[in-house]
Amino acid sequence: MLVSEAKGHRFDSCRARHKIKGLQFPAEFLSFFVPTAHPICAPLQLPILALPAEWRWVTVQAINLSFFPKEQRMNRNDVTEMIVAAKIAKGLKWADVAAKVGLSKEWVTAGCLGQMTFDARQATVLGEVFGLPGQAVLLLQEVPYKGSLPTAVPTDPLIYRFYELVSVYGTTLKALIHEEFGDGIMSAIDFKMDLQREADPKGDRVNIVMSGKFLPYKTY
Repeated sequence: MLVSEAKGHRFDSCRARHKIKGLQFPAEFLSFFVPTAHPICAPLQLPILALPAEWRWVTVQAINLSFFPKEQRMNRNDVTEMIVAAKIAKGLKWADVAAKVGLSKEWVTAGCLGQMTFDARQATVLGEVFGLPGQAVLLLQEVPYKGSLPTAVPTDPLIYRFYELVSVYGTTLKALIHEEFGDGIMSAIDFKMDLQREADPKGDRVNIVMSGKFLPYKTY
């Protein structure tokens, strides 16, 4: 069931079971949707797309635990694997996927690889692009456990080059940033990155530009 398919369908907390497009959900998982149900069990009309963000995580967990059989439950890593497999099968490029979502290829790729949170519209677009099931579309809207590397020191040769870069230039970057801005850090949240192929007669180069907001330490 895609999020878009749930639009307009509502839950009634008084009933023993609840249906969306013919799918039945046990009543007990309504408590995940409505933390403060009326004691008289008055009908609570709650469109699924109107759920506050702070309820959304437990909503997906409720769907996983209360509706889908154990063997059918998935997590964000499962969704990432489905996306990568579909991308290969369909011959897609990350830049083309990002264009459909309407955001940068760097951010959308990070999200598709499990490191960012999509809103309902973006997740629905990705569901259509990759042919994802409804459970996966919902999981794309959940805040992931960030961190994509399996080891502290990366073993993949390409990723290791960035580890090597920080090992060699890390103290230089720290000295120059502090000299220019003062005591603080460069944000990786208020952040953007652009990766381009740079033509060069001696061999094409990887051009990466990173821009992060400077965050000074505060006195208190």
